[in-house]
Amino acid sequence: MTEKVPVTLHSKLIYNGPVKLRVDTFKINGKTFKKEIVEHNASVGIIPIVNEEEIILVKQYRHAVKDYLIEIPAGKIENKESPIEAAKRELEEETGFNADLIPLTKFYLAPSYDTELMYLFIARNITKINNPLYVMDEDESISSMILNLNDAISYCFNGNIKDCKTVSAILLYYKSFYLKNNQIK
Repeated sequence: MTEKVPVTLHSKLIYNGPVKLRVDTFKINGKTFKKEIVEHNASVGIIPIVNEEEIILVKQYRHAVKDYLIEIPAGKIENKESPIEAAKRELEEETGFNADLIPLTKFYLAPSYDTELMYLFIARNITKINNPLYVMDEDESISSMILNLNDAISYCFNGNIKDCKTVSAILLYYKSFYLKNNQIK
């Protein structure tokens, strides 16, 4: 089955800042629609592996939901950075560690209204940095924690982890690396 690509009739930028907002008018299946679209830089997420049984997560205040959330270290890709450069920077900023990075996958975070594409990495052979080059952004309130992988998986299912990128990352890591490396199918 061949899918028809909708035709964009008009696109109007209504906010231009670090994140942009536009309204697209497009036609699909013979009908015309308007949709608000958030234009966001691509981003990175990192799953830092301490050892076979433990990972590092961060607890971070998220003003949009007015709560502290447990998440993987993550952030946007800055201008002229590659995804791996951004992942190294974000890992250092949010945890104070550096590591060998292995690409895992990439996915859209909220494609019904947002253009943000996240590149996901596994961080192995992590080491604490004595004098980090990068520091947290001024609007960030972040603490890191070491969590048992089985507990992290339980948190994904019981609602202690509410962040979709973190749930996806933990379960993808578990299926793609942990089970494979432990010959569990």
